Amino acid sequence: MNGQSVNNRIYSLQMVRAIAILAIVASHVGLIELGRWGVSVFFILSGIVAVYTYNFQTNTSSLKYALWHIRKIYPLHLITMFIWIFSFEEKVKYKAVVMNIFLLHSWVPYYVYGKGVLNGVSWFLSSIFFCYLLFPFTYRWVSKKNIIIHYVLLIVTIILMILIAYASLIITGKGIIPNDFHFWLTYWSPFYRFFDFFIGVIIGFVLFIDHESCEMVRNTKNKVIMLIVLVVLTYINNQLVIDGYKSFLEYDVIYIPTSIILILLLFYCEKNIREKKKLFNPLVYIGDRSGYIFLIHTIAIRYSSKIISNRYGVFFVALFISVALAEVYFRLIKCVNVKLKHKQ
Repeated sequence: MNGQSVNNRIYSLQMVRAIAILAIVASHVGLIELGRWGVSVFFILSGIVAVYTYNFQTNTSSLKYALWHIRKIYPLHLITMFIWIFSFEEKVKYKAVVMNIFLLHSWVPYYVYGKGVLNGVSWFLSSIFFCYLLFPFTYRWVSKKNIIIHYVLLIVTIILMILIAYASLIITGKGIIPNDFHFWLTYWSPFYRFFDFFIGVIIGFVLFIDHESCEMVRNTKNKVIMLIVLVVLTYINNQLVIDGYKSFLEYDVIYIPTSIILILLLFYCEKNIREKKKLFNPLVYIGDRSGYIFLIHTIAIRYSSKIISNRYGVFFVALFISVALAEVYFRLIKCVNVKLKHKQ
């Protein structure tokens, strides 16, 4: 499936995107505490889809590849950034604006230069851009390894993430650097988040390049077991955050198992999902627009909260506004692309 058209989408993975964005919106409203999980899902999914759609025969540079991936969403990043500035910020540093425009705002801990993320969630775009920059090289390197090495790389990556997070906690605990450094490193940092993306790349190779059948996952009984494990672990993750549980892995690593389980579970239900396409179309649609919804929803929540006090009300109104504006933006970008093609 290497080099497939982007239009040849996988419905199950779009559903995973939808579940992730719904979890993020609900978390920012205060209904649940699974926003961090949703972010981890997005990074891992991005790696998987990058493998699925990548055409290794092209000689596109890393920069062109990364720019191509953000070409549609970047204008929305600028729009939401300026809306955020004029709506919610009293004082904005020139340096912060420049860093946001050039997608550098997740590279430096926010406590170093003050309030630097304009539209709180846009740090994701800064970090994922770095991941896409490294992807062509990563693809070529991983493609030279066999399936056994792929599994080894998966395990080693997770262990490395744990060790880095632990080392960060020790350093901050001794007062060598500010406590906020640990949060930045294990949640925002492009370097650390590349590990999530890399895990997605490895899973993508296992599924699409190695053609690993994973009969264990295909088995209906095992799917039920995986679903139960997923529900239990997700509930535990949610409760740990609610109860104020603190761990050096709390911002990322603890969400990796549930992210992988959900992705594999739905991926191996692809045939069933396609057979019942009409039933799952709403989720697939939200998944298709998830990137746009992601950048819009924090602004929608801010405005909705001013007129609605009930959190459930804020959630549904903000979600409706986000989806509606995402659709408007999608159609606008589509029209612009059509006009540009005609001019060529």
